[in-house]
Amino acid sequence: MYEFTRMDNGEPVFVSFEEMMAMDVTGTITVKIGSIETTAIRCRGKKATSIPNPGQKTTTPPVVSSSLGIPASALAEELALNKFHGIKGVEFVPDPLVPEFLNAHIESPDAMRRYAEHLGLTDKNSRNGGHNAMTEQEYDAAKDVVLRNFPTKNGS
Repeated sequence: MYEFTRMDNGEPVFVSFEEMMAMDVTGTITVKIGSIETTAIRCRGKKATSIPNPGQKTTTPPVVSSSLGIPASALAEELALNKFHGIKGVEFVPDPLVPEFLNAHIESPDAMRRYAEHLGLTDKNSRNGGHNAMTEQEYDAAKDVVLRNFPTKNGS
């Protein structure tokens, strides 16, 4: 079962895999509870509150990446290279658990893409502008494998 939060009253509602897969790009689904049909949003670690209206300006949180981080001893060289190559929007901050390692704090997904390309890396995740997506047949096959290997209590 997958937890969603009702948009009308903030109460949790649990849905099946099939119901969850009907969610739209904003993470919302329409659920029927008795005779009431309402909208719910997917819970992701903190309580969902609202969804921006179309056209409403939103802010993208900065990207924090340890995989693009550097050892503290390489900071001066990395800053010089970034300046030379015109890389902007990247800051290196000590990791809270390993202070001698610096995580990359990047101001936007676009700045992350530019910085990763500068390092010779690429991110092919569809959420980051890649074009990896499943066809309907691939989705159905993947769903069958998941349901066969991880059956739910109600069989769906």
